[in-house]
Amino acid sequence: MVMRLVKGIVAFGLFVFIAGAVLASQRDYEDCVGEFGDGGIAACTRVIQDRSESVRRRAFAFASRGFEYYVKRDYDRAIADCNEAIRLDPKFVLGYFNRGLAHRAKGDYDRAIADYSEAIRLDPKYALAFSNRGIAYSNKKDYDRAIADYSEAIRLDPKNALAFNDRGIAYSNKKDYDRAIADYNEAIRLNPKYASAYNNRGFAYRDKGDRERAIADLRKAGEFGHPTAGEELRKLGVTP
Repeated sequence: MVMRLVKGIVAFGLFVFIAGAVLASQRDYEDCVGEFGDGGIAACTRVIQDRSESVRRRAFAFASRGFEYYVKRDYDRAIADCNEAIRLDPKFVLGYFNRGLAHRAKGDYDRAIADYSEAIRLDPKYALAFSNRGIAYSNKKDYDRAIADYSEAIRLDPKNALAFNDRGIAYSNKKDYDRAIADYNEAIRLNPKYASAYNNRGFAYRDKGDRERAIADLRKAGEFGHPTAGEELRKLGVTP
């Protein structure tokens, strides 16, 4: 859901950028911005093919279509579209960010980190880029750098429950369970139905030897729909 917000956030800035412009393909552009899935891909394709469109809008259309291909797990097409967005506008932050998503999904963490780093260089207040670079560092088991990035994401966006949860995971991987639990607590405070945070806090309590709290959290995770909570409870000898 967080990733879905990217299109709308950037689109707002682009609408300001083009205020007052009258373009024949305005409806296609609006659909490229607002539609998801095949509808969004089709609309963005029409914008891309319209040579009367501005370079900036065509760059956005490539990056937006690339994001839709990423959601469809067609990562090579996603990367190709983001490459074109960046070729058209080398300072277009979303092109680097979305390409980083696709590289990370393919397991190419170094390229993902490079793309997130460029997005951050262009926009030092881009909290999502810090969060996602943190995930890539965690994938490489570089937990200290991951924690630093999550911390910056939290500084920029203190209500980012996902960043607290992800930093908690990094602390758990370092076996710093007290700090992990503190982060999961904050994630749950921000989002009281955050199944993954309950699940992860349950693991942290389990690893600290606090069986009762682990069971309580895993039950809560299951209540909110976590897919593996029941299995984890059975491993503890408890009926879900």
